Amino acid sequence: MRGKCLCGEVAFECDAAPVVTVACHCTHCQKTSGSAFSVNAIVPGAAFRLTGAYAVFADQGESGGSVERCFCPKCGSPLASRLGNGMVAVKVGALESQEDVTPALQVWTRSARSWSKALLAAPGFETNPPSA
Repeated sequence: MRGKCLCGEVAFECDAAPVVTVACHCTHCQKTSGSAFSVNAIVPGAAFRLTGAYAVFADQGESGGSVERCFCPKCGSPLASRLGNGMVAVKVGALESQEDVTPALQVWTRSARSWSKALLAAPGFETNPPSA
C-alpha cells in the first residue's frame, strides 16, 4: 500500500494489509476531511512509514483516545492518523492505486450527517455534469 499527498512532498507506505477499512462519521474526521466522513484503512503501526517533512496535530478523539493526525504542511492533505492503540488509520483518498479497500463497516454513525445515507443513491456523473 502506497500513497502521497496532493503536492507529492509527503509519501507513505505500508507492508501490511488493512485489518479493516471503515467509514468514520465522527466530528473530528468530518473536520479533518472537510467532508461528511473519512474512509480509513486500519493498519498496524509497525508496518506503516511516512517519508518527507510532514506535520502532526495532536488530538484527542471523541472516544477519548489519543490521535496524531499526520498531514502535509504544504498542501494540507490528511494522510494518516496514528491511534493510541498502536494502529494507524490510513486515509484511503491518499492511496496511489484503487486497491481493494472497500469499507466493511461504519463507525461513529451517531455523528453521521442526516443526508449521508442518501448520498450513493443520488444521480451521478463520471466527470463534471454537462453544461446547461
